[in-house]
Amino acid sequence: MKKWKVVVVLVFVVGVGYQGYRFYKRHVHRPAVRLQAAVPVKVTRAELKNMTFKLDLVGNIEPIQEVNVYPKIAGEILQRLYVNEGDRVKAGQIIGEMEKETIAAKLNQAKAALNVAMANLSQIEAKLGSIKRDYERIKKLYAQKVVAKQRWDHIRAQYEATLAAKKLAIAQIKQAQAALKEVQILYSNHTIYAPISGLVTARYVDEGAMSDTKTPIVRITNDNLVKVVVAISEKDLPHVNLGQMAYIKVDAYPKRLFKGKIDILNLRIDPVTRTAKAEIYIANKDHLLKPGMFARVSIILGQKQVVAVPRDALQKMPSTAVYYLFVIDKGNVAHLRNVTTGISENNFVEIKKGLRAGEIVVVYGQNRLKEGTKVEVIQ
Repeated sequence: MKKWKVVVVLVFVVGVGYQGYRFYKRHVHRPAVRLQAAVPVKVTRAELKNMTFKLDLVGNIEPIQEVNVYPKIAGEILQRLYVNEGDRVKAGQIIGEMEKETIAAKLNQAKAALNVAMANLSQIEAKLGSIKRDYERIKKLYAQKVVAKQRWDHIRAQYEATLAAKKLAIAQIKQAQAALKEVQILYSNHTIYAPISGLVTARYVDEGAMSDTKTPIVRITNDNLVKVVVAISEKDLPHVNLGQMAYIKVDAYPKRLFKGKIDILNLRIDPVTRTAKAEIYIANKDHLLKPGMFARVSIILGQKQVVAVPRDALQKMPSTAVYYLFVIDKGNVAHLRNVTTGISENNFVEIKKGLRAGEIVVVYGQNRLKEGTKVEVIQ
């Protein structure tokens, strides 16, 4: 019985001790409250700025003019090809020749036929001159009834026959001339000329190949003037007009800014992409811009006054397109503010929604801030 009393007393003592310990921890031994230090930050005021309203797009550099050169004669051996890829040519320059032995023989034959026809005409004209004198003399004598009608009929028939022979000879000359012209054209077509000035960007055949009017020999690209074709969204199209300036940058020349303008604007909206096509022409006298280059284009649409902050003031929520910044109130307390951004120029970004001009925003020290953090503004 005494043992049970001892056990009960011990349990009671332990329980009272535990409750006392809890009371001590809760009310007596309280840890010291740490005061949060103000976070040092740099700030600036959101301000109204005149910013250039531009449309940023991408596209590829394309040539204004590019042609494949085909032979005009089929079934002939390509004897000479004077150009390779990368060569520059001028319009009218000879770039290749086909075998000409057969056509040269035909050309000489046509020239000889023309010479024969002209010689024949000369003979007929000489004969006609003699006959005409007799014709005039006999005609007068017959009128005076000095010669017989038979003599007159004979000279008249001879004269008329010679006139007909002259007409035939003239027709034969014209025929020979036409035949010669045709052969000359065929002969000329055995020589291949560059139709435009530019750069040889492809060579499809080699010397010794058989010509085919369906197979090109080379491709020539005129790169003195190039273009960028861009797609303009339906909402941006009302702001875009012919003649507007555009600035182009390419990765090959990161420090170079190329100027162009909108020369072609197709106002038809593609029902699939909901965009319209515009072509920006760029002078390329130095031939720095190459067809196929990726281009970043900024079309200048005008200027407008907007609320703007330095780019350093903006933060982006991870894995989202949401931007935010910290605004400082009169009590030097930071408040997180989601904002909608607009155009950008140099180091400033337009704030379309979420901020007013004159409000103070943090530009340095945001990584240590959260909603309600006390700050200390430093210079």
